[in-house]
Amino acid sequence: MSNIPSQPKLDQIVWFETHLPLWAATPTAFGITAAQVTVIDTATKSARSAYNAAQTAKQAAKNATIAQDAQVRTMLAGGRDLVNIMKSFIENTNNLSLWAQAGLEPNARPGTAPDPTAPYTLAGSLDSQGNVIVKWKASQPAGISGVIYSVRRSVDGGPFVLLDSIGGKVFTDETVAIGTQSVAYAIKAKRGAQASEWSEALTLRFGRVGGGGMFIASSESKPVKLAA
Repeated sequence: MSNIPSQPKLDQIVWFETHLPLWAATPTAFGITAAQVTVIDTATKSARSAYNAAQTAKQAAKNATIAQDAQVRTMLAGGRDLVNIMKSFIENTNNLSLWAQAGLEPNARPGTAPDPTAPYTLAGSLDSQGNVIVKWKASQPAGISGVIYSVRRSVDGGPFVLLDSIGGKVFTDETVAIGTQSVAYAIKAKRGAQASEWSEALTLRFGRVGGGGMFIASSESKPVKLAA
């Protein structure tokens, strides 16, 4: 197996620079000729020269890029200020023809972010303590952040009552009373004063096991009309 480093290039060049004097001292002792050593010595010196030139070029390119970026930043800073001055002037004169004449466009008017979208694919399960875990999915429009989710619940077919508003997509209901036959949950996405429609209601019906424990006997999702 060769002892020559596999990488990087500088290590390979230094390796030959280090070993060539050893070989040149007594080449025949290693089964080679002085001429062969000379050939590799010349190639090594050429490789070192080319490597040094490449490093110099790389540094020059780096310096040129730094200078270029600085000049572009200067251009953008001054250019943006100039464009803003012209835009303000055109808006104040209310001469719409100046936009085309200057090759500029007026600033877009601020828009209204879309309402968040309703959660979907609600699913329920029980943890080891008998608490109900409700999970759902939600896909919000691009640019919509800071969405919270309001959770409403109906017990045994009664009216829906707001339980909580949370930032995640998992809700743990620790208040289902013993003896409850069914619960239904509906989720709404909210962002400030904007809100989605209520999700389809997830209804969970419970069965009983020995010792007072319960399990989810069935689940069903269906549309439900709820007040805002």
